[in-house]
Amino acid sequence: MGRSARQDDTQSCLSELAGNAIRHGSPDNDEYLVRLVRHTHCLHLEVHDSAPHARPRIPGLTATQESGRGMHIVQELADDWGSHTTTLDTKVVRTCFRRPESSNSPCSRES
Repeated sequence: MGRSARQDDTQSCLSELAGNAIRHGSPDNDEYLVRLVRHTHCLHLEVHDSAPHARPRIPGLTATQESGRGMHIVQELADDWGSHTTTLDTKVVRTCFRRPESSNSPCSRES
């Protein structure tokens, strides 16, 4: 089977979220965790880091701005995304990618 657009979307979001975890979510160069969870109708990509208060945001953009576009890209490529803190005082940023044949199914909220 060939590479699909969804694979490219998932890889692009992984790159952005992992980069954010390194830059903003891992003080003192702590580790971060990438987790892929396959559900019946979708794939979740999760990035866990150790900065629960460094929540992702989507800032306003200007034509001359040189940074801050990453979460805009995630928002456009993923079918759904969100973040939450865990009981271990860590943060999880989760994206959902629906399977092409499940385009009308809701993204699962379970991890």
